[in-house]
Amino acid sequence: MITGRYVLYLTCDCRDCAELKALATEIGVGSLVKPKLEVFESTSRTAAHEKAIEAGWQISKNRERATAPGHIRARRKKS
Repeated sequence: MITGRYVLYLTCDCRDCAELKALATEIGVGSLVKPKLEVFESTSRTAAHEKAIEAGWQISKNRERATAPGHIRARRKKS
């Protein structure tokens, strides 16, 4: 029997994680510093998305950004 799996990899895009990654890249150790990462597996994209939300992740409407539980969402700069 063949079954399909969907894997959702979420990396935190909060202000602190982004600043930490930028600072680490600036001093040359960017590959050693990883923001919060979590993996959700399910049989469909929607089910994996629902599991992430149940775990406390905040996911943007267009699904381009995610914020880990307990992290503060980064504010977009007004132009």
